[in-house]
Amino acid sequence: MAFPRKPMYRMTSTISEWAFEGAGPANSAQPADTVRYETPGSFAIRHVAEAFGCRDTAYAEVTVLESPVFGLGPDTALCPGNTLLINSGLQPGQYQLEWRDGSDLPALEAQEPGAYILTAANDGGCARSDTLLLSYYSLPAVELGPDTTLCGVAALEIIPQTDAAQPVYQWSTAAVAPRLTASADGLYALTITDATTGCAGQDSIRITFAPPLLLRQLPDTPVCPGRSILLEIQSLAGTPLSVVWEDAATDNPRLIESPGNYTVQVADGACDTLLDFSIPPGNCRPGIFLPNAFSPNNDGRNDFFQAFGPDAELARLQVFSRWGSLLYDGQGPAARWDGMAFGRPVPAGTYVYKVEYRILPADEVEVASGEVVLVR
Repeated sequence: MAFPRKPMYRMTSTISEWAFEGAGPANSAQPADTVRYETPGSFAIRHVAEAFGCRDTAYAEVTVLESPVFGLGPDTALCPGNTLLINSGLQPGQYQLEWRDGSDLPALEAQEPGAYILTAANDGGCARSDTLLLSYYSLPAVELGPDTTLCGVAALEIIPQTDAAQPVYQWSTAAVAPRLTASADGLYALTITDATTGCAGQDSIRITFAPPLLLRQLPDTPVCPGRSILLEIQSLAGTPLSVVWEDAATDNPRLIESPGNYTVQVADGACDTLLDFSIPPGNCRPGIFLPNAFSPNNDGRNDFFQAFGPDAELARLQVFSRWGSLLYDGQGPAARWDGMAFGRPVPAGTYVYKVEYRILPADEVEVASGEVVLVR
């Protein structure tokens, strides 16, 4: 028995050859490929395919239209308050233009930091966009310190503080040094430009010169035991003073109760000085002594107006107002006034006293009068 013969087949590989004119890649052996055209024009594409012993060639033509060519320049930064003209370099009507804010001009003035995007399209439908990122530099900080008042003929060296990387100094006096010595009244201004950014910061300081502090001469008043004096520190110009005594007290005027050396720091808000003075002891003969001031503030010091004297015996103490009204009438050696009248404290001021006393061992009554200052 005979059987029919089976047909015989020969397997042949498939060949693909591409040739791309004006594109990249220029050649390819892939069955399918993607190419890129960088320049406008008309370009031929040739494809050769071979399979099963058969070979075929196909041609096609590609037209690449010209797209808009422009640039907005590199990203940049400005000093705050400055503006930047972003120019695309295109001519009006050359393309259809559109900025992100809707403007259709070839140039745009940028006034705020951000991304500025321009899209240009031609009549063939080709479009291209470019972006410029605009940021702001920080202004350099400049600090000259607070306005200052100087005493007498002193001078002030102004040392500015700044964070500028490469500071360039320009003072209102035309000086260009990093520091300035001020020796006259005036407003001193400084502009510092950071050479790395071109941005400038400013500050100013007002310098005032005050006259030296001159004080009135203190009276050369002695003090006897039990007889305090009221001492006031005053300026020749009559300006208000602040004082600090060696015991940290700040009262002015102050009751001085005993002779000795005293130190007080005196200031008028601009100038200050240290005052040293001495209160000499008085010729404290036997007799009666009454202070010329007292301060009934319950601090344990000079709280009462009373008479003193080792050989004197008080018989009567009377205190009157400046208009003659009797405010206090005390009898006997223990009489003393606490600054009260009619059950209420009297205001600070000057009051008149009358005292009756005896100098022992005599029995004769003597009378004395004077003024006393009540300090609150």
